[in-house]
Amino acid sequence: MRQHALYWWIPLILLSVFAYFIQAHLYLHKDVAIIIHTAATMLAGETYTKDIFEPNPPMIFYLSMPAIILAKTLSISIPSAIRIYFIIFAFFSLNLSYFLIKKIVEKNTLLLYLLSYVTAYVLLFLPAQQFAQREHFLLTLILPYLFAAALRLENQHLNPVLAVIIGIMAGIGFSIKPHFFPALALVEIYFIYHKRHFFGWIRVETLCIASVFSTYIAAIFLFYPTYLSNVLPLWMPYYSAVAHPILDVLLHPGLLYCMTVIIAYFMARRVNQYKMISHVFLLALSGFICSYIVPRVTWYHHILPALGIACLLATIIFEQVIAQTLRKKNAILSLWGMASIIYSVPLILSIHYWITAHCYFNADNDLSHLIRFFKQQRSTSSFDLFSMTHDKTILEFYTPVRYIGSFPFFSWEYNQVILKHSPNEKAFDYEKKYIPYAMNIIARDLSVKKPTFIIVDIPSSMDYLGIEINYIEKYSKYKAVKAAWKKYHFLIQIGQYQIYELTENNLNTANLPTCLK
Repeated sequence: MRQHALYWWIPLILLSVFAYFIQAHLYLHKDVAIIIHTAATMLAGETYTKDIFEPNPPMIFYLSMPAIILAKTLSISIPSAIRIYFIIFAFFSLNLSYFLIKKIVEKNTLLLYLLSYVTAYVLLFLPAQQFAQREHFLLTLILPYLFAAALRLENQHLNPVLAVIIGIMAGIGFSIKPHFFPALALVEIYFIYHKRHFFGWIRVETLCIASVFSTYIAAIFLFYPTYLSNVLPLWMPYYSAVAHPILDVLLHPGLLYCMTVIIAYFMARRVNQYKMISHVFLLALSGFICSYIVPRVTWYHHILPALGIACLLATIIFEQVIAQTLRKKNAILSLWGMASIIYSVPLILSIHYWITAHCYFNADNDLSHLIRFFKQQRSTSSFDLFSMTHDKTILEFYTPVRYIGSFPFFSWEYNQVILKHSPNEKAFDYEKKYIPYAMNIIARDLSVKKPTFIIVDIPSSMDYLGIEINYIEKYSKYKAVKAAWKKYHFLIQIGQYQIYELTENNLNTANLPTCLK
């Protein structure tokens, strides 16, 4: 027990504290910020198409709600609460994984601690500024499932209560995004192949996963039907227009690392004594590579699940090579060289993203100027954002001013890219159907919610679309928006952002755009 505390509990606690320290010197990622904001909105009783127009299905909001409750209970900030909550979450997953790894590797102490500490690195440090992202939650929830799958393939016993916990965790993790399904499918297809029986995939864990899936899907159809009918169609142009060149996707350093690990797996398969866990990781890795390639974007969080699994598979391969190399001369030099090759890419990637985010956190830039401006405002103040990106929604968590916009950003404008480069009938139909719908929501937000400030970010349209969109001039062609906007006047320019303020009386028409006079 003392040895277990010395070599596992104490280091894990210290690593968790260090992970929190690192995250405390970064801003919340913009995706995490809007997820937390939406989760709080749902806790307040709002739902899709009423005040929520988020493309994410509701599972990630459910997962984020405990952080909001924790913040209110302990009277701490939301950024602190989400980090504490997630580290506790990861702490549980890591200890569960440690227990399962110990059963898999039996008396191989070196592999036990290597694999356990790399798992801790994957969950606490590899995400860098993507901490508490959807893919980060996924890894935390499914790693015990992958270790348990290896145990089952080796015909080892698994406590039924533990199997239920692992199954529910995995069901929740894979439900966060439909993109995550290929990894689950490949692992379970392998069970069918290995058992030589179509129902070879049926276990306590998979029954729990299926129960979570079916309950979740039924809940969406019953309680959130407008998510499928209204919200998702509104976002479709965004996913069509945002795709990166396929060559950029395939040449991402994270993907190249994953492919290198797969090659190493086949090269070392003859000396690999832990074939089942290696097979499970290989299949999960292949599934997550598919999940990364299909959306065709090079965002770090998209490659994160594949990168994390690749680190674990590389560790098993590395340990097997250690066992062979230690019998030869110059073993230490060879091992150092191999370790630098195996772990340098994920380590450099995470450090690079951490340093970039840390520099942004401490920079004197437009965001820091916005924060200083909004910190001077009353706690009863609120803001909306007219932009092609939702990165400034984090202001809600670093100033007293609340974000009350219905849209994270103006996703429908990505249809302009389709109309410009590959016009089609569907794109023209979308313009007729959804633009007036979006304008009505904007007009409602301005006239009913009455945000104290509106941040207008015109340059973002050039950055993301290659088209300059003057939102005020364009949207004022709609009577409802024009009438609502007349209650606002230009206040100040902060960097690229124009700040407009609500004026209940004595409207200063001299500051209004020409189209509103």
